[in-house]
Amino acid sequence: MYEYNDNEHKSEERTVTITHRIVKITEEGFKTKGDAIDAVDDYLVKSPDIVGMVKFKIPYLGSFFRVANTTPGFVLLIIIPAILIIAIEIKNIIGYRA
Repeated sequence: MYEYNDNEHKSEERTVTITHRIVKITEEGFKTKGDAIDAVDDYLVKSPDIVGMVKFKIPYLGSFFRVANTTPGFVLLIIIPAILIIAIEIKNIIGYRA
């Protein structure tokens, strides 16, 4: 199911999902490490604790959502473009009737 060098998601008591890379597979579980640090985790992850596997990633998508979750970011990335689209459509409707 999971292999060496797979990225996997772990569920912990927290509501945050953690992504680590499998560096060793044992009968007891998986040894993992984060990609941002060289140290291997000092605990084993059991198979039931794994909730998924990373198949691909979209660069900077997380940054977009992090910015969009702030009030200024939401206004800049969602509200202003929505107003512009509505204004353009209203202009097109008025121009179509004339």
